[in-house]
Amino acid sequence: MKKYIIALAAILSLGGCDNITKHDKPTIAVSIEPLRYFVERIAGDDFDVVSIIPEGASAESYEPTPQNMRDAITSDLFFCIGLLDNERNMIEAAEADTTARVIELYKSCLLMAPDGRYLTEGVDYSDSLRGVDPHVWISPANGFRMSEKIAEELCRLNPDKATQYRKNKALLQNDIDLLYFLALTKAQNKRLPKAIIYHPALTYMADCCFFEQIAIEKDGKEPSAAYIKEIIEIGRKNGVKRVFYQSQLNPESVKTIADEIGATPTEFNPLAKNWLLSLKTLIEQIYE
Repeated sequence: MKKYIIALAAILSLGGCDNITKHDKPTIAVSIEPLRYFVERIAGDDFDVVSIIPEGASAESYEPTPQNMRDAITSDLFFCIGLLDNERNMIEAAEADTTARVIELYKSCLLMAPDGRYLTEGVDYSDSLRGVDPHVWISPANGFRMSEKIAEELCRLNPDKATQYRKNKALLQNDIDLLYFLALTKAQNKRLPKAIIYHPALTYMADCCFFEQIAIEKDGKEPSAAYIKEIIEIGRKNGVKRVFYQSQLNPESVKTIADEIGATPTEFNPLAKNWLLSLKTLIEQIYE
């Protein structure tokens, strides 16, 4: 931890005070844009919300800038997923600073192991999370859980507005319930659909919303010709109409598979600012 305390001092002194962003309101930092959606839905405009990883970046590979580090360290609260590699230095640096409170939201979520089993709720897996799917925020069920934790922390930070925050949380959770029921209604009228996607970001969403995810990328590698052929056969047999790819990626294999199936390559952004609309659109597209 000592090296992060040293790094913290260096970061805060970079370029002098003029380089530090000034805020008129208390500041909350979030690691990814979807968490900004949750904070702003619950807190309204009571805080300046700063997102560390921008909407068009990769949640897995984005390298935080010195300004990103300052934002995380100097905020009143820092909400993060806690499972993304590019969050780690920010978390450790913020935890080294006594003014920062870091909330790792994966601890409020249902976590899925590599074999597809959910980990036991309430057990501390902080030392053995390797292989756990990190895309916990792409799920109505985990969205509901994260909203609970975010509201709790906002009420603690600003108790004078706790009643309003709880009302806003209830409205958000009602919208999340409607998202789930949209999927449930569509699932009653169609057999289990297949969602073909380049990078496997929909693991939690698929389990919650009654569809099967088929990932083109396997273990972070491009698919073999044999596997591409297998996916194409699955797509044709099941009448798949779209092949999804993340907005940060547009590999040639997606176009190849989509063309062979007769499907449309379709962008999905895991870091979309409007979390609710993004997931609603995804459900509509998978079940069309």
